[in-house]
Amino acid sequence: DWSSDVCSSDLFDLRMTRPNKEPVMNTAEVHTLEHLGATFLRNHPVWKDRVIYFGPMGCRTGFYLILAGVDRKSVV
Repeated sequence: DWSSDVCSSDLFDLRMTRPNKEPVMNTAEVHTLEHLGATFLRNHPVWKDRVIYFGPMGCRTGFYLILAGVDRKSVV
């Protein structure tokens, strides 16, 4: 049971644009994708109980996704 191991988590960088290169995503694009991603993950039968965090990177080049109790090799 993965839920008994609260320290088991993985961070995924989901890049939409190239880091440190212009143009970055505009605020409206980031906000829309944030809500679409969060809603999808929150309602997905497999992922809903494993999502710790999904949100934008401050640099506006992508998103962070933190999942609990997953095998990185099986997700990627």
